[in-house]
Amino acid sequence: MISGILLLTALLTIILSSNILLLIPVALIGLAGLVLLIHFPEIGIIVILLAGFFIPFTGPGGFNGSVIGIAFLLSLWIFTMIVKNRKIKIVYSRTILPLFCAIC
Repeated sequence: MISGILLLTALLTIILSSNILLLIPVALIGLAGLVLLIHFPEIGIIVILLAGFFIPFTGPGGFNGSVIGIAFLLSLWIFTMIVKNRKIKIVYSRTILPLFCAIC
């Protein structure tokens, strides 16, 4: 088992370039973060706040890390409602109607 892993590692370093090889640990960390956010979505709010404070990223059109994080958490919430819960349920509150009117 260990010799197979060492052989695979040696082959990957020869075949793949250093840029692609760097993406493998980044993809694994991203996958672990996704699993963590699926189980504990409240951690995402803390990450959004910290990213907004400390990561100086501004993309085209004024997008920054906080906007991207909020869009990701919103899509994760909708995905969880559809796939995991198998029903779309929005909590009824008096503030929902004015919120939708302000968005539209």
